[in-house]
Amino acid sequence: MHAKYITGASYVRGRGIMVNIFSVPMPFNIDHIERIAAINNNVSKSRIAYMYNTLPGNAAGLSGYEQTRVINNDIGSIEDIIPYIRKVKQHDIGFIYLINSPAFLSENEFTKREPDLRALLERLISEDVMDVRVCNPFILDYITQEFPKIRIRCSTSQEYYTVRQYKRLLYLYHNIVEIVPSWDMNRNILFLESLNTIPNLVVELMVNEGCLSGCPFRVYHSMFKPGNVDGGYSRFNSFFKMGCEKNFYDHFWENICMSNIIYPWQISAYNELGFYNFKLVGRNTNAFKTGKYIDIYRAYLMGVDDVSLIKDVPFSIFSNYIMGNPALAELTVEKVMNLLPDMQFFINNRPNCGNSCGYTCHYCENLAKRLQKAYPLRCV
Repeated sequence: MHAKYITGASYVRGRGIMVNIFSVPMPFNIDHIERIAAINNNVSKSRIAYMYNTLPGNAAGLSGYEQTRVINNDIGSIEDIIPYIRKVKQHDIGFIYLINSPAFLSENEFTKREPDLRALLERLISEDVMDVRVCNPFILDYITQEFPKIRIRCSTSQEYYTVRQYKRLLYLYHNIVEIVPSWDMNRNILFLESLNTIPNLVVELMVNEGCLSGCPFRVYHSMFKPGNVDGGYSRFNSFFKMGCEKNFYDHFWENICMSNIIYPWQISAYNELGFYNFKLVGRNTNAFKTGKYIDIYRAYLMGVDDVSLIKDVPFSIFSNYIMGNPALAELTVEKVMNLLPDMQFFINNRPNCGNSCGYTCHYCENLAKRLQKAYPLRCV
C-alpha cells in the first residue's frame, strides 16, 4: 500500500524512504516555535510539518465552535496570533486553525455568531491559511458553501466508528483532505486499512492523548465548555475529570495496556500498514506553556528514529494523561516496553477491541497482570 499525505509545507522524503509527517500544537511563543522547528534538524525518519491551534477561550471574535481548552490573557483576538502563524510558516511548516468542537449552537445563536466566523476565516485566508480542522458537520457545510477553497481536515471529535460514515461524508464534501479517526480506533487495523484505501484522503493518527479507552464521557467532554462559579471550579466542571480518573487509576495497568497510545517504537508497524501521518497533542497542559513539552516531542521523534535513544526516559511521558505523575518517573521505556502490548498482535489477529475486549479477547488483561506483578500499582 502506498503512503499518502498532503502537506502545505514542502514534499518530504528521506533518502528514498517516506518520512513520517507529524502535526503538533503551535505555542503562543516565538522562542518555543523556533525550538519545535529545530527538532526537524535532529531526526531523520520524521518531520514536524504542521502546527495547529485556535483562539483561547477569553479572546474576542470566537466563532463558538472552537475547542479552546486554554485561557491566555496575551491573546485578545485573531490579530494576536498572526505573528506566530507567520513564524511557523517561515520554517516551511503549515498551520491548521481549529474549529473543532462538536457542539451545536441554536439557529439564532449561529446567526448572531456568523459574522465572527466569517471575519475569522477571511482573516486566515488573507494570511494564506487554507487548512481548517472541523468537527461539526453544519460548520463543515458552511465553510464548503461560503469558502470552497479552504481545505477541511476532519477532527477526531467526530467520533465516527465506521468506514460507511466517512464515505457518506466524503461523498458530499470533496474539500475534505484529511481525517483523524476516533481515538478508540487506533488498534482496529481492518478499519484503518479500509480508510487508507479511500483515494485522495490522508488518515492522520493521534498518538499520545492517553485518555481512557472506551471512555463513556468522551463526546460530552469535547462539547463541554468550562467556566467558574464565584471564582472557583464547580462540581459540574470537575465531573469529567472525576469519572475518568476513577476509571483509569482503579485499574491502572489494565488501562495502560488497553490504551490507544501509539508509542514511538510502534510507528514502524503503522508505516508497514501504509500510515505516515501522526498527531502529537498537549496544548492544554502546563508543560506546553512552559516549553517542557518540546522535550517530549523531541524524545518521541528520536524514539521513532531509534528506540535505544529513549530507553532511559519514563514511558509515561508519551501519554498526555499520566506524563506528569511522579510515581511513574522510575518506570523507563526499557523496563516496560517489552511488557506492553505488541502491535503485531493487533496486526496479525485484527481484533475489534470495542466488541471483543474482555470477552473473547484477554490479551491486554493478561499483560496487565504481568505488569501489576512486576510493578505493583493501583491508584497512583
